[in-house]
Amino acid sequence: TEARISDQQSIAQETIDQILPLIDYLNKDTNIKQEGLFRKSGHLGRQKLLREKLHSGDDVKSELQSGVYCAHDCASVLKAFLSELPEPILTERHYK
Repeated sequence: TEARISDQQSIAQETIDQILPLIDYLNKDTNIKQEGLFRKSGHLGRQKLLREKLHSGDDVKSELQSGVYCAHDCASVLKAFLSELPEPILTERHYK
């Protein structure tokens, strides 16, 4: 049982490590104020590349800062990560 709990925690930490650069990037004033940030989709090719880099554990911070990806690319990838989580972030036990 302890191994199973440990595996779940490491997976959760891995997911956090993957999406944290996206959240930091989107939190910048110029990005968070983008019109339709979580409604408009970014470029599918860039999104695919970004997802692959995040899944492989590559450090994408410098690419995010250099403008390789736009805010809409990052928001779309973040939404996809969140929708693929095995359990919602806010479960009933968190908001009752």
